[in-house]
Amino acid sequence: MASKYIPPAELQEIPIPKNYSDLNFTQIRVTNVPESSKEVTPIQLVTLYRPQKVNAFTPKMMEELELAYTLFDIDDRVKCIVQTGSGKMFCAGADLETGFVGAQEAVRDHRDGGGRVTMAINRCRKPSIGALNGSAVGIGITMTLPMNIRIAYENAKIGFVFARRGLVMEAASSFFLPRLIGTSKALHLCTTGATYPAKHPLLNTLFSETLPTPEAVLPRALEIADEIVKN
Repeated sequence: MASKYIPPAELQEIPIPKNYSDLNFTQIRVTNVPESSKEVTPIQLVTLYRPQKVNAFTPKMMEELELAYTLFDIDDRVKCIVQTGSGKMFCAGADLETGFVGAQEAVRDHRDGGGRVTMAINRCRKPSIGALNGSAVGIGITMTLPMNIRIAYENAKIGFVFARRGLVMEAASSFFLPRLIGTSKALHLCTTGATYPAKHPLLNTLFSETLPTPEAVLPRALEIADEIVKN
């Protein structure tokens, strides 16, 4: 019997879209900066877009993010990526209402969904900026760890809550987090599973900047992206 194995996106020849809006993503939005531009711009804005579900992470969102970052990596028009969340929250973590979908995959294809996203971001050779306009827990925060820069609203709740859910750390966070904030702080955050405001001392090396209002986060991230692109 012929194998049904489909190589992962990074091993396939993927056509670069004329415009990212042509991809018809449903759970993320990819827009030009400025949005009025008809051509793909050097700065691309990725918005997690499930406003009625506080941008909770799903297998569909995973597929769309993985594809987007894979394309950004090979698209010479793209020089920097900014990622934010729609509404008042960055990402509420995994959407547990979707249930377990692993049975829909062949065993050899199955991977940690958050890990697929973080590896796609980590492989992407274009600078990426996480603009955390609101709270981020679970995969909501771990997906930002491979990004090059993270800025956040100072009172956004940040939580590595896996211990409180009886889960192991996912999305390669046990690799990235200690390297970003140190082993002691990483253990404190992950073994307690507690949430803290982004301005808390435990998180002060995770974020390059924390800002006083949620509305200030995205403009500042785009300002940094513009500086990067000019260089």
